[in-house]
Amino acid sequence: MSTEPKEQGDEPTLVALLDEAAPRTPLADAISVSVLQEMAQGARWNAGRRRRRATPRAVVFGTVVALTIGGAGAAAAATFSGWEPWVANADATVHFTLPSGTACEYRIVVNQNRADAADFRVAQDFLRSTDVLAVADIDGELGRVIAREAAGDGTDADPAAQVPSTDERYYRAVHGAITNVVWDALEARGAADPVTGSELSLSSQSDCAGVTW
Repeated sequence: MSTEPKEQGDEPTLVALLDEAAPRTPLADAISVSVLQEMAQGARWNAGRRRRRATPRAVVFGTVVALTIGGAGAAAAATFSGWEPWVANADATVHFTLPSGTACEYRIVVNQNRADAADFRVAQDFLRSTDVLAVADIDGELGRVIAREAAGDGTDADPAAQVPSTDERYYRAVHGAITNVVWDALEARGAADPVTGSELSLSSQSDCAGVTW
């Protein structure tokens, strides 16, 4: 920025000087207004439910990520065929259909770990008596999935290789929405803390026949 004296008529305003001196923010500049609006809507949705966490709720809740929710684990789960013995008597079994028409089955098991026995029973009773898919906000979670993707992860990898398919995106949304439903239920019943989480964890396995993500 030039520091040479200027005539009074050409003198820049304080706002202009500050704007010129401010560091560039390429990530923020790359995000469209519509995406920012979606992110803001998601923030308001979370605030409305008083979710004030520094870490994702799946982490706080202790979700097991072997053949389970999100990321590469979601792809591995969706291409896996054959159920593990530990999901033979699942606490919940959910069936849903991907946008392509592929049928998926998702089985959930509650792990007690070091949690109180009473909290463990609360989680089991809820999953065994509730149609979690019916009350899951899949559309809302799908919007948040898309917003997170648009924000990017800051890597220099080939962008084309990072774009998930419509099926994979929907798959992530279903699993995330179900996690939210379980978390809300445990919070409401005093079996999980909104900030510190819970010693309980969820293990899950999915099978979407024919999917090859």
